[in-house]
Parts: sequence; C-alpha cells; structure tokens
Amino acid sequence: MKIKEMQLVSFRNYENETFTPSPGIHLISGENGRGKTNLLEGIGVSLSARSFRTTTIRDVIQHEKESAYVKTIIDLEGFDHTLEMSIRPGHRFLWRDNNKMKTIGEYKRGIGVVVFQPQDLNMVHSTPSLRRNFLDNAIRTIDGLYEENVKNYYHLISQRNFALKKHKREKNLFEVYDYQLAKIGSYILVERLKNIKKLNNWAKEAYGTISNQRDSFQMNYMSTLPISSDIKELEKMYHQLMRDNLYKDMEMGRTTIGPHLDDLRFQIDGKEAKSFASQGQIRSVVLSLKIAESLLIREALGSNPIVLFDDVFSELDPIRREKLLESFKGMQSFITMAEPIEKIFYKEQLEDIRPIKITEKGIEEYSF
Repeated sequence: MKIKEMQLVSFRNYENETFTPSPGIHLISGENGRGKTNLLEGIGVSLSARSFRTTTIRDVIQHEKESAYVKTIIDLEGFDHTLEMSIRPGHRFLWRDNNKMKTIGEYKRGIGVVVFQPQDLNMVHSTPSLRRNFLDNAIRTIDGLYEENVKNYYHLISQRNFALKKHKREKNLFEVYDYQLAKIGSYILVERLKNIKKLNNWAKEAYGTISNQRDSFQMNYMSTLPISSDIKELEKMYHQLMRDNLYKDMEMGRTTIGPHLDDLRFQIDGKEAKSFASQGQIRSVVLSLKIAESLLIREALGSNPIVLFDDVFSELDPIRREKLLESFKGMQSFITMAEPIEKIFYKEQLEDIRPIKITEKGIEEYSF
C-alpha cells in the first residue's frame, strides 16, 4: 500500500496543503508548532477516519472554520482508490471512490496504519491496560470480528460488574453473563495467543536489529485463565471458574478473571524490562513491537501498512537510529524529528530516504 497524493483543507494548521509522498521513508523536520505531528495525524485520519490524538474528531477542524476536509489517493494492491472525508462538528462524511460509505469499516477496508507516539513508551512501565490495548489494536486492524467481540466482551463485563456491586443474587442473571463471557472471552484469548506468537517472533528480530544484537527481547502472555488450544475445552473451564468465583466477585464488586485482566510481560536478556531497562532499551522495545505490528498487518492484508512515527529518534544512540531506519525499508513511512536532520544523520546515510521540512510556507523539500 502506498499514498500517492494527499490534500488537507482547514485541518489543524493546514489551510490548504497538497502533498505528494514518495514510495519509501520520509524524515520530517521543522520547528516546534509548525505542524509535523499534524501532518502525521492528517495522514492517519485520511486512512482510518479516526485521529490517534483525540477521541473527538471535530478537534482537527481549524480554528474559526466550520469544517475540515481530507482527500487521499492510495495505491492498494495495484489499484488506485480515492478516499475523502468531510469533518463537521458532530458529523463525519466518508467517500471511497466517489461512493458514500456508511461505516468506518467500509471506508478503511484493506488499509493498515501503524502509529507510534511518545506516550506509547508508557506501555512498558504503566498499567496492563496499555499493553492489552497494543495487542487488541493490532488484531482489530486485521480482524473486524475480533473488534466486535472485544466491544461485546467489555459491555458484558460492565453489566456483570454493575450487578455484582448491587449484590444481585439472581442466579439466572449471572448464569447468562457467565455463559456469554466464557464464550466470547475464550475466543478473545485464543486470538490473542495465536497472534502474540507471531508478534513475539517479529519483535525479537526487530529488537535484535535495532540493538545491533547487543541484547535480546522476549514477550510472554500472562493469562488469568488456564490456557488450552481446544476452544471448547477452554469455554468449559472458563465457565466453571466464573461460577466458582461468583461469591468472591460479589465481595470484590468486580469480575476477577478474564482477558480484561491479562497482561504482557516484556523481558530484556531475561530481566523484566519495566524494572531494569534503560530509556534507550524501552524505546527500542516499543519500536520493535510497532514494527512487529506492521508485519502482522502485512501478512493479513497482503501489503505493507503506512507507518507514522512521531518523535522517534530521541534517546536512541546513533547505531539504534541507523538500524531503525533499516527496519522501515520497503514500507512507506513518515517519521518526525525534534532536531534538524543534519544533527542526527549524514547526507550519505539518507540514500533512498526523502527528507522534508515543515515551514511557515508548508511542506518543503529539505536542503542540507
């Protein structure tokens, strides 16, 4: 997959900007406030109809403007497609190849996007929910059924937890919740386990490349449930555990087992990353996971996703920076930098890489 042309109208600080990307890697420089991250956001919105920076899409509309508009021409498996999106307060209107799309799923069909933001680094040290979100988001991109099941699962957990807090002791009510949760939760667990094996293998390889084989990475899935490759057997065990834990759950006021409580363990040279990793190692871990996510998408969709990495080179030594760029080869990538490009790379290192700069005039070619 490749973006051939993109237009942003009244989007953040872009009044009317047309950008024609190259097929490969783009390094994006510019002073703070010029719109480097806004450009990445515009690309992400144009491809997914969602912003990775805000849950309220109207936030992207330029100040004092009534609407924003993005248009992108993409090459998908050798065919050009035109994506258009009009954004108004409370509404978004989507078109694909001049046909109005009813759902975001229809709009972004066959399209993959991988995003890195500096706050993603919190994944290593912070709560398990961020690590679960990484895994769930990766699988959602390649499997719409998974996204639907995750949504239904958390809705059921919310309903069951409400009933637990109210100490409702209607056995039939919990029997319904527990049966449904065991069925959907088993599906989620099996899909997570299947995909984490692939992600772990790719992340290990990517981490080895970025670190220049100086240390090794391992990721493991930590389940609150017994693990079985037989989904029917898993459903039975899950259901029985829900029944066995009912009174404990009532005392706690929440559901104490299930995929909503599972975690990922990251290790570097066999040690817990959240306790022992340096800042450079943490960044390398998260970047490796993002590269693994892109490979998972490529395997499922048959083409590389678009890669959007914001402020990615901070706290990486020169070897890790150069090795990271090697990992992006073959993917259309857009990478912002906090510093001028010549402070980090020699011109000779940027063969087949397009440096651009965001100025007060808009998107310009970078000159050394």
